[in-house]
Amino acid sequence: MRSYSDAGRADTHAGPVNRAAVAPGEPLLEVSGLRVQFRTARGPVTVLDGVDYQVFRGRTLAVVGESGSGKSVTARAIMGILPRTASVVGGSIHLAGIDLLRARESARRAVRGARVAMVFQDALSALNPVLPVGFQIVEGCRRKGGMSRAEGRRRAVELMDQVGIPAARARVGAFPHEFSGGMRQRVMIAMALARDPEVLIADEPTTALDVTIQAQILRLLADLQAQRNMGLVMITHDMGVVANTADEIAVMYAGRILERGSAVDVFASPAHPYTRALLGSIPRPELRGARLPAIAGSPPDPSAKPSGCPFRSRCPQAMPVCATEPPVVRWRGPVPSGMGTAGDGASGTDAVAGAATSGVGTSERMAACHLLAHGDRP
Repeated sequence: MRSYSDAGRADTHAGPVNRAAVAPGEPLLEVSGLRVQFRTARGPVTVLDGVDYQVFRGRTLAVVGESGSGKSVTARAIMGILPRTASVVGGSIHLAGIDLLRARESARRAVRGARVAMVFQDALSALNPVLPVGFQIVEGCRRKGGMSRAEGRRRAVELMDQVGIPAARARVGAFPHEFSGGMRQRVMIAMALARDPEVLIADEPTTALDVTIQAQILRLLADLQAQRNMGLVMITHDMGVVANTADEIAVMYAGRILERGSAVDVFASPAHPYTRALLGSIPRPELRGARLPAIAGSPPDPSAKPSGCPFRSRCPQAMPVCATEPPVVRWRGPVPSGMGTAGDGASGTDAVAGAATSGVGTSERMAACHLLAHGDRP
């Protein structure tokens, strides 16, 4: 077996990252009006169209929606690892006061891993098959922080212990194929935590894992978040995962945020028809033997999005205005009386779809739906 110390040589010229303090109540991460386009043979295609969300210290934001809604593209834009065919054409991303989109590439590299890190959904593909996992876990520490090989090995063992990998000292020199799927995901989490980030983005961290291992990974993330007081972004399409982990929820569809609010409020009184459809499709004991509700149709092609509301072709409550006007209704407090299951009236303001709604706290409710503005009861 190849030894850990033979895996590579470190570049120790870069120093530690300066961590500016974040005022209490201020978001660690704030995404405002983010727009991303992909260059294609048919011309530019907008895949993110005004995405807004915030992540606070010690809290979990769940970003939910069907495949292709833009969840992972948003995460990659935050990390600065979009493919070469993609470019950010609007909006801002602030991390603890740093405007990442205006920062130099050297500054973004310094932030990546040290202040914001990401756990990718396919550990087997994300890990290098020809390098020991211990080397991969602390490669960033050694290259950026001047850590020696011996120190790197000790740090790798420490991190493997923290994420619950048994016999860490004996397995630090093992290769990815020698681990189970759940253990490889733990390796990915250890790698992401190696430089003590303030924000962790977990992109479908329980994909392809059985139910028992999924629960273990989710408990591990929750425990690590509590120990480190990190902000956590949980990207998922599993509403059961959301119910057990999230403090706030952002519901994405066709590159837009359709609803955002506290997990308690969104589950108790979902405001957008798409959110209600997602929640309605969760298997429940009382539905045993019955056909589960399903959302008719498919998400729109990003290169041929419909006018108006992107969900209108699948929405059983669509109105004529949904075909012509892009809706965003934003409010604070209870859901207006015409939506969901609770609330006495709107107490906020209307805005245009895709417009930035930055500067709002975790108590805000937001939904992009004409039903809110018209007061129609679902």
